Amino acid sequence: MTRRSIVIGLVLAVFVAAFGYANDWICRLPYVASDLMPVSVYGALVLGLVAINPVLTALKVRRLRGPEWAVICALVLVSCTIPGPGLLWQFHNALVMPHHFARITPGWQASEQRKPLLEHVPKAMLVDVKEAHEGEVVNGFLQGLGHGAEMPSVADVPWSAWLRPYLFYVPLIILGTLATVCLTLILHVQWSRHEHLPFPMAEFAGALLGGSPDAPFTELSRRRPFWIGFGVAFGILLMNGSYAWWPQYAFAVPQHVNLRPLGTLMPWLSNVPGGRDLLFPRFFFAIIGLAFLIKAEVALSVGISLVVYVVTFGIMAGLGVQVNNEYMAGGILGFQLFGAYVGAALFVAYTGRHFYWSVVKAAFGRGDPPPDAAFTVNACRLFLAATFAMVMLLRVAAGLDLLVASCVVFLFGLLFVIVTRINAETGLLFVQPTWQPVGILLAFFGAHALGPTCIIVVGILCVVLTIDPRVCLMPLVSNGLRLAETQDLKLPRLGGWLVGGFTLCLVVALPVTLYLQYTVGGGVLYGWANSATRMPFDLLGRELHRLAAMGTLETAGTATGLFGLERLTQAVPTPTFLWAAGAGLVLVFACSAARLRWSKWPIHPVMFLIWGTLVSRWFAGSFLLGWFIKWLVLHYGSQRIYREARRFFIGMIAGEMLAGLFWMLVGGVYYLITQVPPPLFRVHL
Repeated sequence: MTRRSIVIGLVLAVFVAAFGYANDWICRLPYVASDLMPVSVYGALVLGLVAINPVLTALKVRRLRGPEWAVICALVLVSCTIPGPGLLWQFHNALVMPHHFARITPGWQASEQRKPLLEHVPKAMLVDVKEAHEGEVVNGFLQGLGHGAEMPSVADVPWSAWLRPYLFYVPLIILGTLATVCLTLILHVQWSRHEHLPFPMAEFAGALLGGSPDAPFTELSRRRPFWIGFGVAFGILLMNGSYAWWPQYAFAVPQHVNLRPLGTLMPWLSNVPGGRDLLFPRFFFAIIGLAFLIKAEVALSVGISLVVYVVTFGIMAGLGVQVNNEYMAGGILGFQLFGAYVGAALFVAYTGRHFYWSVVKAAFGRGDPPPDAAFTVNACRLFLAATFAMVMLLRVAAGLDLLVASCVVFLFGLLFVIVTRINAETGLLFVQPTWQPVGILLAFFGAHALGPTCIIVVGILCVVLTIDPRVCLMPLVSNGLRLAETQDLKLPRLGGWLVGGFTLCLVVALPVTLYLQYTVGGGVLYGWANSATRMPFDLLGRELHRLAAMGTLETAGTATGLFGLERLTQAVPTPTFLWAAGAGLVLVFACSAARLRWSKWPIHPVMFLIWGTLVSRWFAGSFLLGWFIKWLVLHYGSQRIYREARRFFIGMIAGEMLAGLFWMLVGGVYYLITQVPPPLFRVHL
């Protein structure tokens, strides 16, 4: 790790974090980071290796070495969590817009049976709105303080109203970041060195940096298949982008197959949420290439996941089973996926039990550290300390008892760990779990045992942190560590810089984004953020109405006992939750056990972790095509042909990444000149 790489990485990371939101929703340019393989990072890596390094050499400036590129990529990757759907797309809306909706939504206001919904929210979780300043704080955010081209003064932003929630959320997020990096360091040793997971995104970046550390990209740059694949992807996306900009002069190459007219022959598809996507397969160059890099059974399982889901849930719908799923409250699909996540977590713990147990024992001074990863001991200690601190912060500032606070931290951790595992095995651009911690707690405990304060606190936390986790931190850290490992970098030192870099980016991005939102009106920029903000309150209002109808509203949430354990005696799990979650757990366990028992078992349990979700509906066709091409190469080609095909698909991924960056830069230049959002073209999302 050189000083140059750290400085460049931090500068780029702060820039992405601070201005990514403005890029996405003010300038309306292609997203800086809307998935786990952002073109702003991987496209910049391709551009740097293809163009910047040769220019530096021509100028007689020392080119960036492979390890330096790895450090830069890792630092910028973790910053991508902040400006996008992982945080800032909805963060400020979730803290201020409830005050606006409380004024205009009768169901949120007081009634004869209950008090206003906002009174159930701990003060630390929302902006401090006083009657004298409500218009400035709420209306200023909703409509903006700017007048035409005139920018408001920094002093015009009501910073004091935001200080209280910042003092709660910023420490919580930083503690979560510390816990995430430490846990990822531990998991990475097991997954990378012992289980040899593919980490296809990091494998792609590592292949680009192949060759000697002092001369990255030398190996691939001399291979014709790489440039053929690169040219195919870049050329087609150049044409498709030109069509989006100038449809009268260009034509587009379709990246989908429209079979929807066949839907008249299968009307039952409409009974399955997302079922009609089966008739509209999409194809993305990067996804096809990543599918070629992973194990065949994994690619096949992702590829057929949509078909299996549609058939299974179509049969259930035909039998009269309610298969709809609420985004926050859950349903059969969400509960099944939660059970599958639990099953996957148990299996992950089982396969790495000896390593994890040795780390835990050493962390408490009861054994020797693992010989190949002594740093995991301190990582475990920091992880436990940060986790305990998060639980106590939720207890003190948010009013949760220790039982619920611990469950919240566990559920958030479970979600992020399994999303990371899925990404490490499949290379999916993003993962949508389709279940939220508040829905799981409500389904397990019931509204009466949980109480209104717990429901709304956990619901708001879900809006802030997990409502759209397609750019969550842990998989980005995991890929950054894997890329660094390929360049023989010291992982503990890099992990420290990742925590520090993320903290710096967060501290800079929050006020910058808030100022921009008060300038143009944050309440109208990203409409779905307002819809997400309403979800926990609408859920709470519905549950309070149900409790009032049952005559149990006054006693709801009052049974807490020692550490909140009394809630367990009043818990009333819903039958749908029990059988659906149990089915998900059994499916994952059975499939995982079959893979251990029979070496030729064709199905990977990842199928039951993603079926029915957005990623299955969007990317199944690409994975199936990638699997089929790999099957043909392995069965009818030689080892030499396989190596050449691998280089071809790496080139295809690189071509898509650079094409995405190209259209992002073209749109940025257009906006700077015209001050008008350009025609929008995104390469894969």
